[in-house]
Amino acid sequence: NDKHREYLNELKKKNNEEIYNISNVFAEAFEGIVLNLAVNSGMNGIETVGDMRYQIENKNDDIGLDLNKGIINENNKIIMPFGIQESATKLAGEFCYQVLK
Repeated sequence: NDKHREYLNELKKKNNEEIYNISNVFAEAFEGIVLNLAVNSGMNGIETVGDMRYQIENKNDDIGLDLNKGIINENNKIIMPFGIQESATKLAGEFCYQVLK
């Protein structure tokens, strides 16, 4: 989202390369989750991630995946169970830990 992008640009300007890189690792980890969810639901993962990136870059931050229909949809109509959200966050953290190890 815009606030995250602005924050990353501020960090980059301050030459705080380590924090900038860590933020990018987290972003890539979450992108990997979206890719795997799309592929596991029968969608074209690369195309889906590309479409979502395009929409986010064009200021549409309120999007999500409707895995039942296999489409990108408005996020306010999608319910994500807490267990899935918790698991995704833990996996992203573990991924970052392994990368930074």
